[in-house]
Amino acid sequence: MKYLKNAYGRDTGTYDTYELFMLKSSQILKDNGSMGMIIPSSWLTGESYLHSRRKLTQFLDPKIAYAMPFDVFPQAYIDTAIVVMSARQENPPDCKVYFYPKREKISEIRPDLGVSVPLARIRSDNENRFSIMFAREYENLLSKFQLCESTFGDWFNIQRGVQPYGKQKHTKDEMTSRFLHASTRLNDSYMPELQGEELSRYFVEPNRTSYLEYSDRLASSRPIENFTGERLVLRRLLTRKFRLQASYVNTSLITTDNILSVVPLKDDLNVLYALGILNSKIISWYYTGLSMVAQKDDFPQVHISALKSLPFPLAEKAQHDQVVNLVEKMLSLKQRQANTNDALNDQRHELQEQIQYLDQQIDRLVYQLYDLTEEEIRVVEGA
Repeated sequence: MKYLKNAYGRDTGTYDTYELFMLKSSQILKDNGSMGMIIPSSWLTGESYLHSRRKLTQFLDPKIAYAMPFDVFPQAYIDTAIVVMSARQENPPDCKVYFYPKREKISEIRPDLGVSVPLARIRSDNENRFSIMFAREYENLLSKFQLCESTFGDWFNIQRGVQPYGKQKHTKDEMTSRFLHASTRLNDSYMPELQGEELSRYFVEPNRTSYLEYSDRLASSRPIENFTGERLVLRRLLTRKFRLQASYVNTSLITTDNILSVVPLKDDLNVLYALGILNSKIISWYYTGLSMVAQKDDFPQVHISALKSLPFPLAEKAQHDQVVNLVEKMLSLKQRQANTNDALNDQRHELQEQIQYLDQQIDRLVYQLYDLTEEEIRVVEGA
């Protein structure tokens, strides 16, 4: 490890074997040579691989970046990608980038795959990511987001929940018994726990089945302000359709690592306005287009740093109030749907139609906030 740190310390943050092989290959590549590898797809956009990605994209010309379907290599229990790079050329062609649908079955890789991404766009990106979002045909659309002067991180403190148990602080028996958890509130130090499966888009299950002791016995804690007052909660796991799922709470609820607390930093914003944006189709499209971690087949998830950097559009009062009004109706409808007996099929179907209609209305308003044209909206809707 000492040798690896001396040889590659500034160029990698993980010391994963494949990352080191890529860096070594770039060092021994001939002037007219190329290198190609099958690697975890998270390297294409992942924050942990920024150093090696920056080194390789600056000193080589990326030619191909294909994120493969799930299980395309039977012995590889991880989402994979194929990358091909060549020695630097004077006038290099664009890089071909393509993300296969996760469940697609393939027997060959067609030569016409992918969108053309200018190498200058990859190299100028702060994180040197390989993304279809940087394709020439998306240039105008992407610029709409870049015009936003603020981000979600400017308006919200976004934090993970507590980590209840850890090897450095607890014994194996304590962790196995989950000694900090209870099914009822044993004393004032116990807080009702919001679990991941109890949270979905615009809905929080009202009945608690778990309580967690909020004390210095936790493996790692968070400020109590993260779990009280008016705020948003966002599940780290995306839906099967790769949608962010957030809702609103204003009661004391503790969360663990699988839920993020989105706490307002300023008083002059209704959090329901932000909720409508977070749950919109355009934000999920933008987020997943720039993150391979968000497209993982086994656990597509949200990263705090990426969430904080999402462009946050500010609105005139009329637009702001329109979004808030629709989100209030959506929260109410979701609660009514949860309280409706499964036997009342007609009523549940009617509620579902109203929810879908409201979802579309909110999406239309958010498209306006980002100033999308009808053609750009069709791109997002058809993605």
